[in-house]
Amino acid sequence: LSKDSPAPLVRAFLALFQVWAEIMGPGHLASAGVLLEPMRQNAEQAQSPSLIVFHAALVAYISFWRGDLSALEIVLADVKPFAEDPHTSPLAVLHYRSAFALLKTLQGAPEEGRRIYCDLLKHPMLEVVSPGLWLQVLGNYLYTVATLSDQKEAERIGALLLARTVPEYNHYYHSYLHFNLAIVSLVRGRPQKALNHAFECRRYGELCESSNVARMSALVIGQALMELDRDEEALDHFRIWLPRWKKAEYWIIAVLGAIEMAYILLRLGRIDPARDALRTARAMVPKNERIATLYRPGDYACRLEEMLFPEQMLAERARKIPITITTLGVFSVTIHGGKTLTDKNWHGSKAKKLLQTIIALGGSRVSTEQLAYMLWPDANGDLAMNAFKVTLSRLRATLAGGDKEIRRNILVVKQKRITLSSRLCSVDAFVFMDFVHRAGIPVLQSDAMAAALEMYGGNFLEASTDYWIISAGKNLRERFIQATLQLCDSLATGRDIERTILLLGRAMEFDPVNEAVCARLMQAHLHLGNRVKSLDIYNKVSRDLERQRGIGPGPMLHHLYLQIQKN
Repeated sequence: LSKDSPAPLVRAFLALFQVWAEIMGPGHLASAGVLLEPMRQNAEQAQSPSLIVFHAALVAYISFWRGDLSALEIVLADVKPFAEDPHTSPLAVLHYRSAFALLKTLQGAPEEGRRIYCDLLKHPMLEVVSPGLWLQVLGNYLYTVATLSDQKEAERIGALLLARTVPEYNHYYHSYLHFNLAIVSLVRGRPQKALNHAFECRRYGELCESSNVARMSALVIGQALMELDRDEEALDHFRIWLPRWKKAEYWIIAVLGAIEMAYILLRLGRIDPARDALRTARAMVPKNERIATLYRPGDYACRLEEMLFPEQMLAERARKIPITITTLGVFSVTIHGGKTLTDKNWHGSKAKKLLQTIIALGGSRVSTEQLAYMLWPDANGDLAMNAFKVTLSRLRATLAGGDKEIRRNILVVKQKRITLSSRLCSVDAFVFMDFVHRAGIPVLQSDAMAAALEMYGGNFLEASTDYWIISAGKNLRERFIQATLQLCDSLATGRDIERTILLLGRAMEFDPVNEAVCARLMQAHLHLGNRVKSLDIYNKVSRDLERQRGIGPGPMLHHLYLQIQKN
């Protein structure tokens, strides 16, 4: 019919329906792509802005499943003038804006995506369109809600879905409804309900012979099995579906399937296969594109990468972040372009001390009133706050180095609390603590502890005499000592004993009178038969304790010393 029709408008419309049928039924993205070209040509020949926008929305939909965010961005940017044309069908604009909001979420701006979807949900036309469109809009919005981990909003969307009537005869719409309800349940932490809805989605998909539905439901089934701790079953499920998604070019699902497998394998303690699964996921993503994780929190893939490849992620993060602050050892600040700030860049000592104090107090939601009191204790309240504001302005200017975006966002004050942007600034002390916390995962303990110890380049702001900085430094040093002892516990005797001695020796450099470290170091040397070295360590610690604290070794060290003497 499309070939015989003399009207380009008719041919474009027919191609539109053919493409939708191809996507919803067999789900052959390549075949749908072939049909899109004559649709575009006829839409342009007919000079129809509505069909041009519809065409872009379909290309965006296919690009989404292929995980090609660059193509998705380009096609939506190209038709933006047509989408803003007042003659364009509101139906086409709804499709366009839904795709645009989805793109924003995929690009890491879910709050912007949320704002667009909230406006779309208020559109009066959404109340009268076919179930297919509002199911698609709500389904795309659910991706944003899942990225933000917003359980309350997921519950609201679930209520909206249940309030609408889906025609009983339309199995595809019913499958889409159950798919969306499965996502709602997943986000709300109800995996069994999510699994049940996913099974219903699959059943309706079989009734309408939709391969597209089968592929979508398979993802949620695997995710629900994971949340139910049915790890081996979920792993087998993803192993079956991963090659199917690849074959169908549903790369965005295939990537997430590999990510989910990596999480399962990590949870099962199979760290090397988990790393292989993550590498498989990376290999399916175009170079320099971010991994989009459907129906999971926005940092889902990033957290996995940090757990499995901490050193690589640290190097990558350092390369991208414009400001790097070193506090462990000698204090230094390097701003974008590799410039290290010198004393003359600080325009006085107060700006530097303000930054150090913010970091010492945790770097996030630090009370501005507390900062003003600590740094200007002799000034009254108003004078101290004025001095704080002036110094904060100077600090922002110093760190920004002329960059307006960095100056605006590097130190954000909300409700009298200030936060140092982790997006724009990397602080070695915070990275160190992140590795220490990650070491709580048993299978990652050795790697995370080793990475933490590598980060510890010296005691925290060791030149400072301020009590709050000394207190923060003491806490960090204790964490460093604990991490050292834990890593030594995980090392076997024999070939690892020399590494243990190196680790303990380095710990002694930063805390020379720590008796627990001293005792372990003495025992390690005794294990190698080096009695003289053990006694040397004991004698040195005895002298340091007497000089620094006016006391002798504690019972543990003294008992070990007596044992050595006796033998």
